[in-house]
Amino acid sequence: LQTCTLCAASYYLFNNSCVNECPQSTYMTFDSTTEGYICKSCVSPCFRCTDSTSCLSCIGDYVLNGTICQEGCYPGYFV
Repeated sequence: LQTCTLCAASYYLFNNSCVNECPQSTYMTFDSTTEGYICKSCVSPCFRCTDSTSCLSCIGDYVLNGTICQEGCYPGYFV
């Protein structure tokens, strides 16, 4: 089994493998250490995200408020 440390153009490093798109619950970012693009895990409770601070959807009972996942709704809001 080979372990990748850098990927060709249009591929991203994820768990020591090169993938053509980042898996669910990860986002693509540039890694200055490897000087290539990698897939990093979304911060919980994000399910899908665009970067380390911007959620697109949430896990479980969390609710998306803008780009942040929170437990429950703000007063006056409902799901």
